[in-house]
Amino acid sequence: MIDLAIFDHRTSIIVLRWRRYPFTIILKRAVPDPVLPEIKIKIDPGSKITGLAVVNQATGEVILAAEIEHRGETIKKRMQERAARRRDRRNRKTRHRKPRFLNRRRIEGQLPPSKEPLPPPDR
Repeated sequence: MIDLAIFDHRTSIIVLRWRRYPFTIILKRAVPDPVLPEIKIKIDPGSKITGLAVVNQATGEVILAAEIEHRGETIKKRMQERAARRRDRRNRKTRHRKPRFLNRRRIEGQLPPSKEPLPPPDR
């Protein structure tokens, strides 16, 4: 999928997207002698939330601040719920089933295989 966004008559940007992320930005014209501000990305890793900040080094101004919420706890919780549903489903099927340990019948006088006499040896 190709999206085209035109910002003014001189510059246009093509954004190529195959999936939601990552994406590629292609500028239609070269910028002569670009002036890039000195910026720094600062990361604050946490156990549940990671903080991000983009700071201009010259002025100390925060250009962008963001928080990323980790999915680890959510995934763990969903997997536990899924396992509980699976256990419930398995247990639900045996509720009204009649007992199966007394339904084995033997012919009167039949011995178990371990108690039967050995056949005579072949000579």
